[in-house]
This record gives sequence, structure tokens and C-alpha cells, in this order.
Amino acid sequence: PYDDLVLSPGASPIRPKSIPGVDLPHVFTVRNVTDIDLLDRYVRRENAGDVVVVGGGFIGLEVAENLKEAGKHVTVVEAADQVMAPFDYDMSQILHKELLDNGVELFLGDGVKAIAEDHVTLVSGREIPADVVVLAIGVMPETALAKDAGLELGETGAIKVSADFCTSDPHIYAVGDAIEVYNSLTHRPAKLPLAGPALR
Repeated sequence: PYDDLVLSPGASPIRPKSIPGVDLPHVFTVRNVTDIDLLDRYVRRENAGDVVVVGGGFIGLEVAENLKEAGKHVTVVEAADQVMAPFDYDMSQILHKELLDNGVELFLGDGVKAIAEDHVTLVSGREIPADVVVLAIGVMPETALAKDAGLELGETGAIKVSADFCTSDPHIYAVGDAIEVYNSLTHRPAKLPLAGPALR
């Protein structure tokens, strides 16, 4: 029994089933410390040299940086024409140069078509050697419990809340990156896929 309930289920990394090979044992997602530990142990155990990071957002670039510093050959693949989508295009050029200057290969405007045991095939047909693949293409709000409880979801697919974080049930509140908030700049509902804003 409860008087009031707070949901904070978080979000899960996207692992698109439309891409063949996403469930192979050398394909990882990164969301928490346990994920990082699993990736690190696999890279060390298999002595992996070639790593492909799919996604040029915050998580993808952090993973790429750390694996490059660990001495791995790192390639970042981003379907958009720039890394860090929230940045203006001209600002992202500085990041592109920084990646290239540090020996990270960068493929922009080209998504992943399939993942094999030793390489990744891009939509363009290019094949990139890959001992390890890290999927960092975003997260989806964990809404299963909210759906089961009959709570209303917003237009972004996250849990709809009022300004004081109350859901459609007056005794259930929701917080974090599972919810949809009002963006006062765009005047539209928005999700909170990053730890910082979600925590705030």
C-alpha cells in the first residue's frame, strides 16, 4: 500500500532489431557502470584492437575517447552529417577536427546496415573492421510499469507529467529520463535523455 508513489525507472539504450547482428556477443550498449565493466572486461579478455562506436552523441564520444586512450583503433559512425546533434553545425566542425587529430576515424552521413563477427557494414556498402561494436545511438524511456499502471504517455512516448511531476494518476509522480517535460524554448514536449537534466 502507498499514499503516494514516485516512479523513476530511467531509460534503456536503443538496440535496433532492424540491424542484423545487434545481438552478437561483441556488441555492447553503455548506460551504467555495469555496462562499462562488461565492455572493459571483454576488450581486455579478447585483446580487441578495432572498435566501432555507432553514434556521435555524448555517450558515443566519451566511449570513443576512453577506448582511444586505451590504445584501441576507434572508428565513430554517425548517420547524421555531424557529431553532437544539439550543437550548431559549425561548432561540430571543431569536434570533428579534434577526433581526427587524435586518430579517431569518423564516418558521417552513413548509418549501420549490418553487424558481422569481424566487421560492420554501412549503408553506403563500406566495411569497417570491428572486434567490438558499441551502440550509442540513444535511449528510450522505460515506460512498461507506467503503461501497466494505466498512466498516460505523452506525445514523445515518455510518461506525461504536470509541472509538479504528477502523472495522470493524482497519487503517482514520475521523474528522471522516463518523463516528458515542457521545453520553454521550443514550446513543445521533450524527453530528458541525459543524466544531468534528468537528475535536475
